Amino acid sequence: MKSLDHYFIEKWGINDYVEHRLHHWAKWYSQNNSQNLGYPKESLESRHLNSGGVIHPGRGQKPLPCNPAAEELEAIIGILRQADERIAKALCQDYLYKSEQSLKAKIIGVSLAQYKIDVALARYWLRGWFHAHLMKRIDTSAKSKNNA
Repeated sequence: MKSLDHYFIEKWGINDYVEHRLHHWAKWYSQNNSQNLGYPKESLESRHLNSGGVIHPGRGQKPLPCNPAAEELEAIIGILRQADERIAKALCQDYLYKSEQSLKAKIIGVSLAQYKIDVALARYWLRGWFHAHLMKRIDTSAKSKNNA
C-alpha cells in the first residue's frame, strides 16, 4: 500500500509536493508560534484583577496544537540545520516571515544573491530527503512482500 506522501508526490511531482509541505508548515508555524507552551497568556490572579473580580470559565490551560505533517517537516528542517545552518536559516526566513527578500538576506547576514541560492539549495535538499525516504519506504515494503 502506498503512503500518502507517495500518492501526493506521484500526483503533484516532488517540487510541488515539497512546496506544499513548506507552505503548510509555515502556516502552522505562524498560527501557533505563541510560545505559551499550552499555558494561558494571563495568570488566574491577573484575570481576576483585570476583569473586576469576575472569573470566566473555560479560560484555563488549552491543549497544545498538534499537526503531525508540520511537526515532521520541522524535525526534517532540524536535520537540515545540523547539516548546513546557513541554508536552513534562509529557508526559514523565506517561508516564515513576510518581508522583502533583501531584508531577509540582511537579517541572516548574506547578500541577496547568496540568499536566493541558499533558499534554492534548501529546497533541493528537502526534495532529496523526501525522495530518499520515499524510496526507502518502497524498498522496505517490497522486501516485506517478498518475505511474506
